[in-house]
Amino acid sequence: MCIIAIKEKGIEMPSEEILETMFRHNPDGAGFMYAKDGHVYIRKGFMTYRAFKRAIDKLGNIRNIPLVMHFRIATSGRIDAGTCHPFPISNKRKALRKTDLITDIGVVHNGIIPITAPGNMSDTMQYIAGRLYYYQKLQQNFYVQNSYMERIEKEIQSKMVFLTSSGNIYKIGDFITDN
Repeated sequence: MCIIAIKEKGIEMPSEEILETMFRHNPDGAGFMYAKDGHVYIRKGFMTYRAFKRAIDKLGNIRNIPLVMHFRIATSGRIDAGTCHPFPISNKRKALRKTDLITDIGVVHNGIIPITAPGNMSDTMQYIAGRLYYYQKLQQNFYVQNSYMERIEKEIQSKMVFLTSSGNIYKIGDFITDN
């Protein structure tokens, strides 16, 4: 199953050994998102650890930047750069597949969502386009509403993380913490 690694603001990055181990055990691509200057930046599609590490290193000193990383094991959809996480909340396939973008909120998922995804979309991409996009249309900040988060948790039966442009992190599911 995929790995989501959350680095909160003010926390050091995991060691290179830990990052490389997460990538090696989840070899179908990686990506990350971070909040800075009122935006969420998404970078994904790293199919080698070296490319992933190089992109992380380009960020410079990120101690005071919230960062969410995702290391993928494909369960549905293609194994390619565009199917890697994170994703913006959109109902457009082209936007979901972008590997370098700026948005207001990003999302990563860990698990298998019990839905059928058409064509080359993953279950996560389909869920974002078919559910989260519409939840956001109904309630802009749905991720702070318990009723929405409980509904999402029942629907996905797994883990999900949202990162907002203000740097807030919202989690669904049980996470192991190591501070």
